[in-house]
Amino acid sequence: MTFADLREADFMGADFCGANLSGARFWEVKLMGAYFMGADFWGAILSRTDLSYANLSVADLRGARFWDTNLMEADLSYANLSFAELNTPYLWGADLSYANLSGVKRLKIEQLLKVKTLYKVKGLNPDLEAELRKKKPGLFVKPY
Repeated sequence: MTFADLREADFMGADFCGANLSGARFWEVKLMGAYFMGADFWGAILSRTDLSYANLSVADLRGARFWDTNLMEADLSYANLSFAELNTPYLWGADLSYANLSGVKRLKIEQLLKVKTLYKVKGLNPDLEAELRKKKPGLFVKPY
């Protein structure tokens, strides 16, 4: 099976809604403001890729690996991130409402303190959730 291998491409604002990108490899790809609602990224590798302001709501991101990927202001609501690897400091303003974070690797409190919302998030490590609720309880309140 052949997987997409995208390097240093520019797809800013592109529409990939419902696309099958499972196993794809993105390296230094510009995807700012792109639309990925319902897209399948199962097992994809996104390295040094810019997904700021992208809409990844309801996307299947299971097992995806985000390495130094910019997810600032990204809409990850209802996304399935189970067993994904979030090795990125760039989550400022991301919407993780209703997202599934079961088994997410490399997820740190410093990253989550910068997100827009964790309203009704699923699968968050209980100890991490308790610490977040102490430090920033507003993360778990329904956003406007």
